[in-house]
Amino acid sequence: MVKSLLNNLFGRFGIALGKPITELLDQETFDRQLMTYKIVSYKKISEDKLLVSYIPSVDVYIINDKKLDLVKLL
Repeated sequence: MVKSLLNNLFGRFGIALGKPITELLDQETFDRQLMTYKIVSYKKISEDKLLVSYIPSVDVYIINDKKLDLVKLL
């Protein structure tokens, strides 16, 4: 019983909380996403549409790097 408890507990720590979301975005929305979210991958589908995978939480490091105001973005 103790071993099962430890294995279940370690498994809980291994769960990824920030799973990527994949969406079809237009160029303007993609540019906004690029300023605030971590983009995992993207592929241009047509002239104005991109298939984008990104982590759905705001990335503070990207915002600080681009010198944006986090309060205004939220």
